[in-house]
Order: sequence, then structure tokens, then C-alpha cells
Amino acid sequence: MKAFRDWSIRHKLTALFMAMACISTVAISLPLGIFDFWGTRTTMVRDLEVLTDVLARNSTAAITFRDADAARDVLQALRAEPSITAACVYTEDGEPFAKYVCQGKDSGFVPPPAQAQTTRFERDRFVRFRRIVLSGETVGTIYIESDLQRLDNRFKEGRLVFLAALLVTMTLAFFLASRFQRPISRPLVNLVQTAKAVSIAADYSVRANLQNRDEFGLLVSAFNEMLDQIEKRDRELRQYREHLEEQVTARTAELSQAEEKYRAIFEDAVVGIFQITPEGRPLNINRALAQMHGYDSPEQFLAEVPNMADQLFVNRERTRELKRRLDAEGVVRSAELEVYDKDRTKKWALVNMRVVRDADGNILLYEGTVEDVTDRKVAEARVQFLAYYDALTGLHNRTFLRQVLAKALAST
Repeated sequence: MKAFRDWSIRHKLTALFMAMACISTVAISLPLGIFDFWGTRTTMVRDLEVLTDVLARNSTAAITFRDADAARDVLQALRAEPSITAACVYTEDGEPFAKYVCQGKDSGFVPPPAQAQTTRFERDRFVRFRRIVLSGETVGTIYIESDLQRLDNRFKEGRLVFLAALLVTMTLAFFLASRFQRPISRPLVNLVQTAKAVSIAADYSVRANLQNRDEFGLLVSAFNEMLDQIEKRDRELRQYREHLEEQVTARTAELSQAEEKYRAIFEDAVVGIFQITPEGRPLNINRALAQMHGYDSPEQFLAEVPNMADQLFVNRERTRELKRRLDAEGVVRSAELEVYDKDRTKKWALVNMRVVRDADGNILLYEGTVEDVTDRKVAEARVQFLAYYDALTGLHNRTFLRQVLAKALAST
């Protein structure tokens, strides 16, 4: 059986109508039943009290004259009350004097001990003790016992009436619910059917019929507006998809051209260009860098140089200092380093490098350019030499002598 939350809206509304009808019937019938039941009890108590009072007055003479037959004749009047099952008249000292048992009842009736005047309901009977008074003096006690058949019959009748009222109310509620739930459930059912049609056929031109102007009408209007927006976007998407292939082809061609331009710049550059890992392993170099170090191609360079930091740089301490600056500052410009060729000859290079990091700031690689400045360094050294030495003899010239003389005079 489905849970209530999984029922259709029609079944939920019908169940709601019937539940309200049932609650209303119970709310009305229960107080009436309790009132009727209590009234029946009160009537039984009053009737038994009246009957006991009459019998007590009629028994005074029989007890006074100790006439047991007369007392039994008085009790025989109880045959007119089928609900009275037994009765007993006691003497002043509490001894049974005369008793009565209803015909058809158990003849083994044993009168209970005489008690003070009282009226009470027990599990299956209703009893009353009453004093028999003559001239203000108690001459005996009378006991009457009644069954609860009258109360049981009233309870059964009440149950039948309640069940009949409940049946009529539930039938009427079901009939009314089947009619009154339609203005509520029909718009929702139509909306669900429209949504299913749109979902199955993927046809966003379908619209739900607007039948009411209440909240359900607002819901249908909002649903149709949503379909309008979806249909518009779907149309735009189809148009975009039609031109997407052309755009992708054009974009691919642009990227290919850009890559070719980059590759041409990378390969044809007159300075060396490289990418290396933080450990020094070369990832990518151009032809100028390979030829600068005496290799025929970038492929040969990558195959024979597994670590640029260990194999190409002459001064290891200078290399480590450069790496520390690069990690700290992110870029190093115009750093002059002495490097090895393939045949282990030395030359000077002007290096520019920068750090490439990922989104988390971790170092991915180093990239930069290398320019051979060996000729410039040699020329600078030659100019420095000629400034203090004679080009023909190799001896100190006048400039050197003047500096030595100036230092000597300054020291004295």
C-alpha cells in the first residue's frame, strides 16, 4: 500500500473530505453518547431508589409482626420489573428475613451481608441497600439487585445509531468529495499531463490550459512563462549549434596559425629559449640553444643533457644562488654565467629566467632565454688590457705607471 504522500491529489482530497466527515461525526456523536449513557445511569439510579423506597414502606408491617410470608408477598411485586434479579429483606439485626429471585435466574441466590444505606454499580449488576424505618426507628434493611441489561441495550443502540450516522456521513462525504475535488485536482492533473508531454516529446511549444484565475491559475501561468523562456533558449541553442561547427573550424584554424607563429618564433629565434624543471631537467629548447652548446639539434641536446644545472654551468655556487633568487623574486634578468659547450670548452652567456607556477603557487618549471656574450666578454677584457699594457710589447704603459705613482704618493 502506498504511503499517503504518494497518493494522487484526487485521492488525497477525497481522503481529506472523508476524514473531516469522520472527525465531525465522532466529535458530535461522542458527547451525545456520553450524555445519553450518563442519563440512562441516572434514570436507573432514580428508578431503583423509588422502587426501594416503596418496598421499604410496604415491608414495615411484615417486619414488625415478623410475618415472613407477607414480606415475600411484598417482594413478589418485583416480578413486574424484569431487570430486578434478586431482593432481600433483613431484620433489624441483619439476618435475612425474606428474599426474592427473578424467575429464570439462578435459584442459588445468597443474600449479601446487610450494609449501610448505599447505591452502587458493580461489574455486572446494580445494587441498593436501604434502611426500613418506622416512626423514626430502623426496623430492618432492604436489598435490591438489578442487572445492567437496560444499560447494555442502550449502549448497543447507541453504537448502532453511531455506525449508521457514520455510514451516512461518510457516503455523503465521498459523494461530495468526488465533486468538490475536481476544481482543485483538475488543473493540477492537466498541468502534470502537459509537463509529461513536454518531457516525452521535448516539445516546448506545448502550453497548459488556463482554466482558473486563482492560485492554480497563477501556477499554470508561471509554468507557461517558463516554457516560453525554455523554448526561446532552445531556439537560440539550435541556432548556435548550427553555427558552432563553423565557429569551431575557424577557431581551430586561428589556434593553428597562432601555434605555427609561436613555433616559428621559437625555432627561428637567434637567442636560445628553454624550459626546465626545478631539478634542472630540460623540457623544451629551440635550435639556437642547441647550436650554442655545440649540438646539431634540440633532440640531440635533450637526449645527451639530462640535467642542465649539473652539466652546463661552470660555477655551481653561482647557479644555486641564481636559483634561490629566482624562487624568491620570480624573475632574474641579465645574469652573466659561464657555461660549458659540448666539448667542455667554456663560454659566457647572458641569461633571463622566470618562474612558472600553478594555481596553488607551486613551481611547475623555469623558462627563459640564453644569449652567447663570449665575444663581448673577450672584447671587454681586451679593452681593459690595452688600457694598462702596450699592444706590441705587452709591457706596462704610461697609464699604469701613473696609477702606481699616484698610489705610492698617496701612501706617503
